[in-house]
Amino acid sequence: MPGKAPGLQQTAKSQISANGEIATVAHIVPGSRDPSNPSKWLPSSTQTYTGKAFLSGYAEQEIDGSSILANDSKVLMAFTEFNYVPIPGDTVTIAGTVFQVVYVRKVRLEAQNILLILQVRN
Repeated sequence: MPGKAPGLQQTAKSQISANGEIATVAHIVPGSRDPSNPSKWLPSSTQTYTGKAFLSGYAEQEIDGSSILANDSKVLMAFTEFNYVPIPGDTVTIAGTVFQVVYVRKVRLEAQNILLILQVRN
């Protein structure tokens, strides 16, 4: 189905924009050696990315008690919304609740990333 990716991507972004909430993804960048003084370490820093995301739970049949736990949630993000693809260990804050990213799934159509589905835990 050629040409569907841009339309699907726009639909996902519109739905998340209309029904989602402001979310902040935080990524910790580890400290590194100071280039001017290799025996000194520079501190770690946190990069944040803010946009809209949609938070939902898992259906009962998706919960296996091993990789998906009963209290896990899904966060849906339009691929272009955050200019960053979260990785496991990052955090997502939505409505004051902080979740840790456990798994990231990219939904692709016609070789284009459309949507990110994050498995998160708090």
